[in-house]
Amino acid sequence: ADGLIATATSDGTVRLWRPGGAPIVLSGHLGEVTALRFSPSGADLVSAGLDAVARVWDPTSGALRHELRPHIFAVSDAVFSPDGRSIVTTSLGREVRRWSTATGELLRDQLGHFAPVNSAAYSPDGRWLVTTSSIAAALWRMPAGDLFAYLRGHETPAVRTASFSRDGKFVVTAGDDGTVRVYRCELCGGIDDLVALARAR
Repeated sequence: ADGLIATATSDGTVRLWRPGGAPIVLSGHLGEVTALRFSPSGADLVSAGLDAVARVWDPTSGALRHELRPHIFAVSDAVFSPDGRSIVTTSLGREVRRWSTATGELLRDQLGHFAPVNSAAYSPDGRWLVTTSSIAAALWRMPAGDLFAYLRGHETPAVRTASFSRDGKFVVTAGDDGTVRVYRCELCGGIDDLVALARAR
């Protein structure tokens, strides 16, 4: 983000590096940092950790903006929506929560997973969210957080990570069975794709 590089160590220390300058040290996590991401604009940085807290930082000054609580178990992932206005956090306590980037306010409580959640990813247009767990991947309509479908097919149920294609029409998952699966989502494209699909039907 604007020449900055963020790194984290197993003791929970986050560092912001700028070419030619000394790093800014961000302290607060009481254990390993599990996720570290800049917002799309680069104006915010979110970190998540085994201490069951996600934190939002000012990457310019290193100041802590918000602590995203409460999670009961370790926070496994934290991702910004494409517009940067909200953050989704996932946890090993089966929790998926959505927060305001600006205020740190909890916008949506659990989305209803039945197993520890490993990761989350937004579609490019922000209308969909895919999460992965030890049971399956799940596809959600956003921002409401309504469950749309479970993505099954891996030989062992644990799914570690997932992402959308650039056009938003495909979801790719990777699981503990050593395979990568590709799912087509006809409803996940843009408005032009939805109109074409409606006309075809």
